[in-house]
Amino acid sequence: MTAAVVVPGPVAGDGGQVVPVAVDGLVKRYGQATALQGISLTVSRAEVHGLIGPNGAGKTSALECLLGLRAADGGTVTVFGMDPWRDRERVFSAVGAYLQEDAGLQRRLRVGEAMRAFATFYRDPEPPDSLLDQLGLTAHRRAAYGDLSGGEKARLHLALALVGRPSLLVLDEPTAGLDPAGRRDVWLLVRRLCAERGLAVLVSTHHLVEAERHCDRVTMLARGAVVLCGRPRELLDAHAFDTYLEVTGGSPPIERFKNVTWSVPRTDGVDVVTASTQAAAAVQRWATRHGGCRVSVRPASLEDLFLARVAERDP
Repeated sequence: MTAAVVVPGPVAGDGGQVVPVAVDGLVKRYGQATALQGISLTVSRAEVHGLIGPNGAGKTSALECLLGLRAADGGTVTVFGMDPWRDRERVFSAVGAYLQEDAGLQRRLRVGEAMRAFATFYRDPEPPDSLLDQLGLTAHRRAAYGDLSGGEKARLHLALALVGRPSLLVLDEPTAGLDPAGRRDVWLLVRRLCAERGLAVLVSTHHLVEAERHCDRVTMLARGAVVLCGRPRELLDAHAFDTYLEVTGGSPPIERFKNVTWSVPRTDGVDVVTASTQAAAAVQRWATRHGGCRVSVRPASLEDLFLARVAERDP
C-alpha cells in the first residue's frame, strides 16, 4: 500500500519550548467500537518515538487524531501547543506526514515533477533537487512513479513530507511491504533526519525488532490501550526475564513445569519464558530425554516483552 502525504511547514514563534506532541487520555470510538481507550504519550524534539503494536492496536487512529484528520472523542491532543482539530491548518504547516493510504500520485508522474508540485504549496520550501540528493533519488528524477521500487517510493514519500521544512514528522508503517534492505534504508534515513535536523519523529510500526533497534522511546499499544512506555533498553531491564528458552523439535508439557511465566507454541516447538532457574533446568532436562529436541537460551526482546504483557492482560 502506498502512502499519502500531508504537507508540512515550520513552526513559527514557539522558541523551541513547546512539546511537539502531547497526548493525554485520548479516546476514539467508531460507533460501538472503542479504538483508543484513553492513551497518553509525549514526543520530544530530536527524538524518534515508536508507536508500536500489532495491526488493529489503534496506531493509525492515534496518528489521524494527532493530525486533525479525525476528532477525538475524549482526552486532549496538542501539537506544538495547538489543537489539531481546531487549528488544523496551523498544525499542517508544522507537520510532515507519511500515511498508509493512496498517495494520489499518478503512475506516470515523474519524481522531479512531484517534488516541484509539492514545493509550490509553501512560501519557503526545501529546494526539491537538494532533497532528492539527500534521499538518494537524484538518479531517479526523471523516473515515473509507477516504475519505482518499493524502497524508492518510500524515499520519495519521505522527500514529499519534508519539502515544507516540518518540525514534526509523522510516519505510519513506513516500512510496510518493503524487503529487509528497504526497511533498513528507511530507518537509517529517519534516524539521520532526526539527528541532522532536530526533528521530532513519531513513527508507528508493528515490527517490534525494528522499533527496539531504532527508536529512542516507544509507546506500546494493545487493543487500544497503552501497556508500556519508555526507552526500549530500560523497559527490558525493568521487566527483564531471567531466562528465555527456544525449544525446537518438540513441545514439552509446559503445564507440568512450575514457575513458567508464559509460553508460545511454534510450528517446530515452543518458546518458554521463566524467571525460575529450576524451571529452566527442568525444560532442558526434558529436551535431553527426548532425542532430537534442542534448547537455546537468549535474552528477552521487546517483542517478547510485548507478548508477555498481552498475555498478562488476556490470560
